[in-house]
Amino acid sequence: MPPFLYLRDKLLQSNNDRERYRNYRYKRQIGSAQYTGNGRFEGYIMELLVRIGDHIRGIDFEFEVELVPDNKFGAPGDYSKIWDGMIGEVVRGKADVAAGPLTVTTSRQTAVDFTSPFMSSGIQALVLNPNYAKHNPFRIIYPFTIEVWFLHAFVMFLVTFFLFVFNRYDPYEWKALAEKMEAEEEKAKNFSYFNSIWFCTSTLFLQSSDSSPRSNASRCIAGFWWLYLLAMVFLYLTNLGFFITSNQRLAFIKDINDLKSQHTVKFGTVLGGNTYHYLKGNQKALWHKMNNDHANVYAKDLREGVERVRHSNGFYAIIGETPELNWVAKQKPCDVKVVGDYLARTQYAFAVAKGSPLAEHITAAIETLRDSGVIADLEKDWWHTDDRSTYCHNLTVYERSGAYSYTVNDISGVYYMLCIGIGGSVLLFLGELLYWNMRGGTHHSIPKKQKPQAKERFRGRDNYGSEPQKNKLPPPDPNMWI
Repeated sequence: MPPFLYLRDKLLQSNNDRERYRNYRYKRQIGSAQYTGNGRFEGYIMELLVRIGDHIRGIDFEFEVELVPDNKFGAPGDYSKIWDGMIGEVVRGKADVAAGPLTVTTSRQTAVDFTSPFMSSGIQALVLNPNYAKHNPFRIIYPFTIEVWFLHAFVMFLVTFFLFVFNRYDPYEWKALAEKMEAEEEKAKNFSYFNSIWFCTSTLFLQSSDSSPRSNASRCIAGFWWLYLLAMVFLYLTNLGFFITSNQRLAFIKDINDLKSQHTVKFGTVLGGNTYHYLKGNQKALWHKMNNDHANVYAKDLREGVERVRHSNGFYAIIGETPELNWVAKQKPCDVKVVGDYLARTQYAFAVAKGSPLAEHITAAIETLRDSGVIADLEKDWWHTDDRSTYCHNLTVYERSGAYSYTVNDISGVYYMLCIGIGGSVLLFLGELLYWNMRGGTHHSIPKKQKPQAKERFRGRDNYGSEPQKNKLPPPDPNMWI
C-alpha cells in the first residue's frame, strides 16, 4: 500500500502520481523499457533499504525485493498454526528479511526476530469528510415511508369527499342555506370539491381557510382531521432533523469509541491485516460489533476500504494503521479524514529469522539513520509533513462551520420543492389563460367611453321607466270643459 511500497508501473498510471514521481528529489530516470528487478518498485521502504545498505557495517548488503504470493503480513492459522504472509516466508527460509510496515506483536516475536523499529504507528479510523457527504436532496420525506405518504394522500382526499357530500346534501350546510336565501349565494360553493381540497390543504400546513364548515357533521369530520394533522405534523417534525443532519453526524465522530456507540455508520477493517488481528485479540467489543453486523464490513485491502468510504456517503468507516490512513487523507480530492486518538500505539520493524545476525546489523544501521535525521527526512518526503500547502485539513471557517451547520446541500430538497411549486403554478396560470381564450372569454370591465352614456341613460329615466318628453306639452283633453 502506498506510500510504503508499490509497483512503479501503477504509480505512473495517474497524472498526479506521475507529477509527484518526477518532482521527487531522489527520482530515477524514467525510460520506456519494461521495469525489472528492484526497479519495479517504488516507495518509502525502497528508499529506506537503500539507505540501510549505505550505512550498514560488516557485511555486503545487497537485496532483491519480491512480493509475497498471498499479499499478507503474517499470522498463524487458526488450526494448523502455520504462519502465512511475510512472516511465513521468513520462518520457512524463503526470505531473509520481511521488509514493510510490519507491526511488532508478541505472537510474531515468538516466530521471528525484529530489528529496531523504524517508525511509530497506531490504529485510528478513516471517515468521509462531512462536507463531501451527498445524500438524496428529497430526504425531507424520509421521516415517513412511502406507504405512509400514500396513506396521507388517501386520507386527505377521503376527508375532501365527505366535506363535499355533506355540503351538497346536508340541510344545515352552506349550499342549503344559500338556496333558502338564509346565506349569500356565493357561499353555496364554499365546499365545492375544489374548495374542499383547498380547505384540507390549507389546514394541512396549519393555516386558516377561507371558510369553515357550517353543519355539525362537517364540523365533526373537520375536527378529527385537525387532530390527525397535529399528530402527523408533530411526528414528522420531530424526526426530520435526524435525516437532514445525517452527514453532519460524521463531524461528531471524534474517535473509534464514537463509532462503537452508534448504529448509523458501519465500520470495518482490512481482512487478515495487522489491525484485523489486533482487534480480534485485544478489542473484543469492536470485534463482536463488526462480526455481528449483517453487512460485510471487511475490505480485501486498504485501497478497497478507502473507495468504500468515499462512495458510502458517510455510512462506512474503516479502521486501519495511522501512517497509511494519513497518507490517504492527504491525497486529492481530500474527501476523507482521520479521526480520533490512537486506539493503540504500535511500531514497525523488519523481521528476520530466529538467531539471524542480520537483526543486529540492520538495527545498527536504522539507529544511525535515526540519529542523523535521515529517517525523519524520509517521512517528510513521503508524507509531506513539512509542506503546509499539501494539507487537506486546512479548511476555511466557512468549510468548518459547514460540518456543524445546515448547508445548501442539507436543505436542497426544500428549494427543489419550491421550484416545483413555482413551475406548477406558472403552468396552471398559462393553462387557465389558454382555456379562457379558447372559450372566447372577454374581460368583464366596461369600456370607459361607454360609461357616461350608460350613466346618462339611467339618470334620464322617470319613475315609470319611460323617457321624459322635454319641452313638449301634453295633448289637450277633448272632454275637458272650458
